[in-house]
Amino acid sequence: MSGSFCESYEVDYQALINTIQEKNASTVFIQAPDGLKKLYKCIGEHIIDKLPSIKIYYSASPSFGACDIPLEEIEAVKPDLVIHIGHNKYPFLSREINYDIIYLPAYYKWKPTNDIINMLINELKKYNAEKIGLVTSIQHVHSLKEIAEKLGEHGYIAYIGKPTYNVMMPGQILGCEYSAALKIYSKVDAYLVVAGGIFHALGLSLIVDKPVLILDPYRLQVTYPSSDIKRLKAKRYYILSKLRNEVIRNVGVIIGSRPGQYRPTLIKYIENLLGEHGIKYYLFTSTYLSREQLISIDNAYNLDLYVITSCPRLPIDDFNDFYKPVITPGELVMILKNIMEKYVYPW
Repeated sequence: MSGSFCESYEVDYQALINTIQEKNASTVFIQAPDGLKKLYKCIGEHIIDKLPSIKIYYSASPSFGACDIPLEEIEAVKPDLVIHIGHNKYPFLSREINYDIIYLPAYYKWKPTNDIINMLINELKKYNAEKIGLVTSIQHVHSLKEIAEKLGEHGYIAYIGKPTYNVMMPGQILGCEYSAALKIYSKVDAYLVVAGGIFHALGLSLIVDKPVLILDPYRLQVTYPSSDIKRLKAKRYYILSKLRNEVIRNVGVIIGSRPGQYRPTLIKYIENLLGEHGIKYYLFTSTYLSREQLISIDNAYNLDLYVITSCPRLPIDDFNDFYKPVITPGELVMILKNIMEKYVYPW
C-alpha cells in the first residue's frame, strides 16, 4: 500500500477483508466518489495482498453519494459483494438492492490545531456567536468532539446534534439531510460546518437564518461565505418570484432511477399537486442528468419548467443558471401553495 493520499485516510481494511471472507466472495465491485477514487489503488492492493484470487471491478462512473449506487453496472458484472467507499448507508433508499453491500467510510486523518481554533474564534467574535452547532460530512465526524472540547476551553458552548436516521452519525449531514443541525437550532447562535468546499454549508444556509461558517480541514482555513449564500438565496427567490407571476401550463418531472434517488411517494405527491392546479406534466427518467440531456428534452417539449425529484442539489448547484426554471420539489410547493415566507428544502 503506497501513496500519501491513502495514508491521509483511515479505512477499516480488516473489516473489509473479514466481510469478503464471510461472504465467500470471489468477485467484488468497488465504487467511490471522484474525490476518493485515488483510494481504489490502495484498497485494491490490500484486497489482492490478502486474497490474491479475488477479481475486482472498479466503477469509473461519477458517484455523488450512497444514494448513487450504480445498479445497472452492478447487474452487468454480477459481483458477489459491492463495496461503496466514503459514505455510510443512505437513509432514503426506496428500492431494494439485491446484492450484498458494505459501506466503507474513509475518515480524514487530521486534528484541529490551536492555530485553526484561534482562526475559528476570531471569526465567531465577528458575529457575537458563543453557542455553536457543529456539523460535518462523514469524513470528519471524528473531529467534532475535539473541536467542541477546544472551543469549551475558550468559553464557548458547542452542540452536536443527533440525526433523525440511525444510519447517520452524531453531527453528520448530507446535501439533502440536515436534521442534526435542525435539532439544535434553538440552542445555537451560529453553525460550523467541518468540510472541504462550500457544498454542505450552502445547503444548510438555505434552511437556517444564522451564520454558517466553514472549517476546511484540507486548506486549514475558516471562512464565512456570506456573499455566496446571499447570491444563491437571491437567485432561488428570483426564479420563484418570476414563476409566481407566470401561467404554468406544462411541467417536466425528472425521476431518478438509482436506488437512493427514486422517490415514488414524492413523485406521486407532485403528480397530485400538479393535477390539482390543472397543470399538464410529463415524466422523464434519468440515471445521470446533464445539461445536454435537459436541453434535448426541452428542444422536444418546450416546457415551462422542470422539477427534479432525484436530488435537490441538482437545481441549486448544476442548473441554477439554466435557461428554463429548474426547481426542487420544495420550491414547487412554495410556488403552488404560495408559501414564500420560509424556504422549503429539500423536499
